[in-house]
Amino acid sequence: MALTIISNDLSKKQEVLCDNKIIESTARNQVESQLKKFFISKHVAHKVQKLQKWLQLPSSIRNYIKVTILERLETGDTKQNLAASCIAAIACAELPHNQWPELFDILIFNIIHPSSSDQLREASYITIGLVCKDIKVGVIDIHIKSIYEVLMHGLQDEKSSYMMKATVLRALVNVLRWLKPVLEDDSTRCVFMQTICDSSRSVRKPIKTEGLSCLVKIASLYYDLIDEEFGPQLITITIDAIKCEENKIKLKGIQFWVSICMKEKQIQQNAKSNKKSHTRISSFFTRNVMENLVPLLLTALTKQLHIESVTSSCSLVCLIAHDCLSFMATCCEDHIVNYVMDFVKTNITNSDWRHRYAAVSVFGAVFTGPKTTNLKPLFDIIIPHLPELLQDENEELKKSTVSSIKYMCNSLSQIQLRDHHVDILVDLFLQCFKPEISNEVAFVVCKLIRSISVKNSNRQNGSVMLTQHFEILVTKLLEVIVTTKPTKCIVRKYASSTFDFITSNCPKECYENLQNVLNNALNAVFVNECNPIVILPILNVMIKKLQLPDLFDKSDGIMRACLKILNKNVENWEKIGPQTFRTIGIFACRIKERFVKYMNEFGPMLNVGLKNHNKRKMFKAVLRLTRDIVRGIGGQLIPYCDTVMPILIQSFQTESDKKHRNKFREKCLKLYIAILTGLQHDGLSQIRELIDSDVQVLKNHTSDMVAILNRVAADDNSSETCVQVSGDLMKYYSKREEILIHISDELNENSEDPAIREAAAYRLKCALTSQDPEVKMKKREIWLSFSEHGRTCIKKNILKSLSLDVHQSNLVAECVSHISCAELPRGEWIELATFLDANITNIDSSESIKQITLDTITCICSENIEFGTDQLNDSIIRIIFHVLKYEKSYFLKISALNLFVICVNRLRIVFENEPEKQLMLEALCEASEAENSRMNVIALKSLQKVVLSYYKHVRRHLNTDLLKITIKALKSDESEIRVHGIQFFQSVCSEEGKLQLMQLVLPKLSNLLQDSNSSVKDSSTSTLKYLCENFKEVIASQMDLVILVEHLLKALETKSENAVTVCEAISAVVHIAHLKAKENIAEDKSEFGDQPLETYCLSSQFQRIVSKLVNLMMQSEIQESDLARSIQHTLYCIIRESPNDCSEILLKIMDPLVENLRQTVTSEVSASMDECLLLILPTMKCIVHKTCVFTLSCADELMTLILGVLDTSGDKISIEALKLVAQIAKCKKQC
Repeated sequence: MALTIISNDLSKKQEVLCDNKIIESTARNQVESQLKKFFISKHVAHKVQKLQKWLQLPSSIRNYIKVTILERLETGDTKQNLAASCIAAIACAELPHNQWPELFDILIFNIIHPSSSDQLREASYITIGLVCKDIKVGVIDIHIKSIYEVLMHGLQDEKSSYMMKATVLRALVNVLRWLKPVLEDDSTRCVFMQTICDSSRSVRKPIKTEGLSCLVKIASLYYDLIDEEFGPQLITITIDAIKCEENKIKLKGIQFWVSICMKEKQIQQNAKSNKKSHTRISSFFTRNVMENLVPLLLTALTKQLHIESVTSSCSLVCLIAHDCLSFMATCCEDHIVNYVMDFVKTNITNSDWRHRYAAVSVFGAVFTGPKTTNLKPLFDIIIPHLPELLQDENEELKKSTVSSIKYMCNSLSQIQLRDHHVDILVDLFLQCFKPEISNEVAFVVCKLIRSISVKNSNRQNGSVMLTQHFEILVTKLLEVIVTTKPTKCIVRKYASSTFDFITSNCPKECYENLQNVLNNALNAVFVNECNPIVILPILNVMIKKLQLPDLFDKSDGIMRACLKILNKNVENWEKIGPQTFRTIGIFACRIKERFVKYMNEFGPMLNVGLKNHNKRKMFKAVLRLTRDIVRGIGGQLIPYCDTVMPILIQSFQTESDKKHRNKFREKCLKLYIAILTGLQHDGLSQIRELIDSDVQVLKNHTSDMVAILNRVAADDNSSETCVQVSGDLMKYYSKREEILIHISDELNENSEDPAIREAAAYRLKCALTSQDPEVKMKKREIWLSFSEHGRTCIKKNILKSLSLDVHQSNLVAECVSHISCAELPRGEWIELATFLDANITNIDSSESIKQITLDTITCICSENIEFGTDQLNDSIIRIIFHVLKYEKSYFLKISALNLFVICVNRLRIVFENEPEKQLMLEALCEASEAENSRMNVIALKSLQKVVLSYYKHVRRHLNTDLLKITIKALKSDESEIRVHGIQFFQSVCSEEGKLQLMQLVLPKLSNLLQDSNSSVKDSSTSTLKYLCENFKEVIASQMDLVILVEHLLKALETKSENAVTVCEAISAVVHIAHLKAKENIAEDKSEFGDQPLETYCLSSQFQRIVSKLVNLMMQSEIQESDLARSIQHTLYCIIRESPNDCSEILLKIMDPLVENLRQTVTSEVSASMDECLLLILPTMKCIVHKTCVFTLSCADELMTLILGVLDTSGDKISIEALKLVAQIAKCKKQC
């Protein structure tokens, strides 16, 4: 019905668009506007719904509407783009579903057809741009080349008007993100970039503006296109744009450099984080253009208008210029400071507020990049002027100053301020609470003082910046906190926060002042009767900060103040109570057992608070307070438990709304645990026996707590946390045999509710075990101390639960496992094996029973304990074989294989017995060829375990199936199967190299180096490395070493996680080639190196191998990684073991190394430069040592560069440089 209404409505609109009698274009535009609203919405979800409704319309109606809207491209209003917007929306709905494929052909035809009007061409360009702007990835890939060609045609066509070219450029901005495949061609890329550059230099402002918009987009999408050829052009174009008086053009020029800064910062961050997949190198355009760009940006900042004109183009330029400076600071770091220093110093006192505004803005903009110590001169300039800047009449200037101070606060803790600067800031702080001062100013000034106080606490060399001002600051803050009117409560909040910071970071020299502060706060309660909401936070800080002896002296006064606040505000407890209870809780935690003397007076108030469970906020505070008191006084709480425990249990049983019930119960349970913990760990001798003795105080409430636990379990709405907390209670009842029996009863059919059964299993598990190894052993001892009758009852209930045909979690299995760990090593519970065996082999057992039984055996075997008898081992063998041979469920077979992997070391008797061994191996091989991939993986893992543990016993049986299993695994479509196939193959080779197997598997293993899955590549690489190191003769005779090295190099280019292993594999292959060449030469009885290079099997690839490794090593993003050092070692092995006839090739390799050395020596000293030198110098030494011919000119240049290294480098690099000098001298002497 709804679709019919929509269809009729669209048909009526379409009739209006097609009605030639309606001459007025306004009516048609209104209809187009309504159609646009049908397709487009600002909310993504609404837009998707609208497009789905469109797709549900009959195709005849949709086609009719599409044809008519396409016709409106020529007659509609291009300024409003209504028809183009409708077409774009329809395209985004239909193109992803392979509908309307002819759209781009129609639009391109409209553009290139000679008879098309300019309006039709312009509207078609606009439509292309709008479609490409919103379309999904991959939808228009087949059309992108045609779109690119038609757009370039529009730009290069001399007949096109300048407005038409501007429209083309506007469309191109939206198309740019799809052009990557087109721009991969060098010639196309050059033409494209030159065309955009020419457009950006146009004298026509619309073309120039849109051309610059394209450059901004290119900078963010295709940074690599800005190469050495176009870099200078773009710098000139954008600098000229920023100099232009037209604000729109100036804005685009600045936006270009914002994009460049962001991209170069991203490249730097990726390089620092050593991302393996990152291969891009920064061109440092921003750093190179700073000298010309920064002055222009500073000038732009002085053009700010008044705040009411903030949306004007001039103000936008100012804002973007500020952002650009900020991004330049993050990108160029310390280099920018010198460029802005003079500007700030000159303009901070300028009579024109715009210049002062610019100086302050620059100060805030450059904080994010440079080192804090390098910003100290800027602090020296700005701080003396802060008071007058914050009191300036211009609101925009004050706002900028406040913003800059926020940045400044982040750096103050790392800078040692001058004493007179601290005086200025303290005076500013004392003035900031006046009524005429705005809240924003008060906030940032308070933040300044907090930052200095952090520095004050982390002072070095005895520098204490706030020590002499501490008393006056605290006095002022206390005055503001106590006397501030409610209308300025936000100011009080700032003052309270600052007070907390200053007192928390109070230096030792000012400790005496804290006691005065506490006295003043107590006087405010007793004498002035100040608002407790204001005083309580101050008391909290003082209680935390005072030393214990002083706190003990003041404890009576503090407690009397809290009690007075509670007594005086009985009717207002819901508001005052939580804060007061928090203060008392902090106090109780600090003075601990001394708090007992206040319990007689405070206890009744505590009980009243516990009874007010309907007032959630206060009840939550009382629960927290009770936990704090328990934590403080421990076992001395016993006299009060008879009062507290019934109230707590009654509170728990009170029904509350579902929304808050779980949190309510969780907090009650945690308090109960806190009480037990406090009593059990108090250190008193009688407390150790508290739980399992006849101490009446808790025994009276045990049954109530068990009932509560059952109530939590039975409630479907109980949260997972609430159930877990109820389980945690069981560790305090682990010695109560009767409770564990009662809980075990709930595991079987006596409890029909599965939630209760699940919760009972969880509680039983918590009582029987612990993650702490020591506690776990103690709980095993406790279990063994139970009576024979009690243990038998619990075990009987647990095993009965295992036989229930219901879905169960592994909790019951874990309970069986923990009891087994205690009893099996003692030769007890021998009937367990018979029970487990029967559960699996019984034809009446359901799949769920068999599954939980297998999980139980797995848990037992995972504990790695001695079974005491062989009966359980025999049962495990029968169970695994039965499941693999006779069960049809893949889930059961997978569980059985997992069990086999875990307990394979227990099954020696199987592999020493010929018939059983044969049957088990057949079952495993059959599982490795099953149709279930998960089963294949675990079966391969099982065979690998067998090979590693019992190879001598099974190799005769594996000979027939080994080849078939390995080849099938390597050919599998599943990456995980390929990985385990490789590992299985390696395990066999590690035991006994098999020539026939290697002949067939090695080529496939080499091909797997190019696998798309990283795990497969890693396993292949490590296996090949192992084989190359241990089976050199087999590799030399069976492998094409050239192809193998080629595959390894391609694997290395991806910079995967195992790139170091790839390098080691290359070294191993090169060594094999070296040995192979020596064997060939030995037949002629000549030394290796005297023969021509052709005798070396890697001769055809030698130059490429070495060049590729050098290029990879010199990439900046890996120079500080283990990969670079591994590549260097690989190069050393290759060069060392190469024939002497390769000197000419090695000398060619020297050229890029010398060039890198030259660039490194001339660049600024840094950690990355040191890493680069430690890679270059040893490599060059190795080449110089190997080459027989060494030109004098190259040697002289090298010596000059090395002298530069010695002047600027540390000991480690100097040693490497001197080694290279010695080698050069030796080489020249030989020459």
